[in-house]
Amino acid sequence: FKKIEETVPPEEQWKLLAQHSLVSGRYAGGRFVPPENKLPSEIIKEDLVQLERSLKFVRESSAAADANTDETYETLLHVVPVADYAKDQTSRSYAEAGIYAMERTAKSPYANEPITIAPENIFPEMGYGSHPEELIELVQDARKMMTKMLTEKFIEDPGRRRDRHGNIIEVPNPSYTGMTTEEAEKKAEEHIKATIDTQHLGMWWKSFTPLPGETKEQRKERFDSWYMEEVEKMRKANIIGHLHVVDGIGAGHHHLPVGQGDLPVKEAVEYLKKKGYKGTMIAEGYGEDSLFGAGRQMTETWRAF
Repeated sequence: FKKIEETVPPEEQWKLLAQHSLVSGRYAGGRFVPPENKLPSEIIKEDLVQLERSLKFVRESSAAADANTDETYETLLHVVPVADYAKDQTSRSYAEAGIYAMERTAKSPYANEPITIAPENIFPEMGYGSHPEELIELVQDARKMMTKMLTEKFIEDPGRRRDRHGNIIEVPNPSYTGMTTEEAEKKAEEHIKATIDTQHLGMWWKSFTPLPGETKEQRKERFDSWYMEEVEKMRKANIIGHLHVVDGIGAGHHHLPVGQGDLPVKEAVEYLKKKGYKGTMIAEGYGEDSLFGAGRQMTETWRAF
C-alpha cells in the first residue's frame, strides 16, 4: 500500500482514502467520534500499533500468570491436609510425652513399673481416636515416632519447614539416645499405651442402625459381637495399658457398676484376663457411691465378677 500511495498522483490519492476510526469504531460503535478518511498505510500503521500494545499486554499478563503459577506451586509444596498435620502433631506430642515418661521412670525411686501415657477412647462424636481402630493407629503411630526420636540423629523439622524443592528439612534431634531400634521399640511399647473405657466403647451403639427386618434383640447381639471383636483387636495390637471398667445402657454416657447396664463389660474384662492382661483398671461407676453411700460402687463391681 505504501508503494501504491507513492505512485498515485496527489490529486488522485483521494480515491485511496477509507473511513477509519479505531477507537470510536471498535469501542463505541462510531456513535461519538466521527470516522476520518485516511490512507491505507496510515490505517494499517495504527492497527499495528494497537496489535503491538495487545501483544505486550498478553505477554505481561502471561508473565503475571506464570508468576502466580510459580507462587501457587510453591504454596502447594508447603500445604498439608489438616487431618495429616493433626495426626502428625498428635503422634509427635504422644512420642514426646512417652520419652518424658521413660525419663521419669528411670529417675524416680518409686517407679516400680514403667510410667505410661495412655490416651483414652473418648465419645464417638469427639473425633479422631474415639473409634478403637483409630485408637490403635494413634498409639502405633506415636510408638513409631518415639522410636524414631530415640534412634535418629536428625529428624524432620517439627515446624514442617521445607526446602526450595518442597522437601521437609531435617534438624538435629534433641531426643537422640543412640539406642538400637529394638531397644527403642521396646521402650515405646512400655511407655505409650491406651486407656479403654468400656462404657465409651458402648456409645457406638448409636451407629448400629437396625437392618431391614432386624429385631432389637438381633441388633443388640450384632452390636455385642462387634464390641468383643474390637476389644480383641486392641488386645492383639498390644495397646491396652489401663481400663475404666464401667457399664451403661444404650448409647448414652453413664457410670454404672458392671452388671447394672446392658454392655458386655464383664465378658470383655474376663476375656482380657484370660489372655494375660496385666495392666491396671479402675471401677468407674461413681454414681452409685453418690446415690447409695460409699463402697457400693466397688462391691457391686465385685459382685458382678
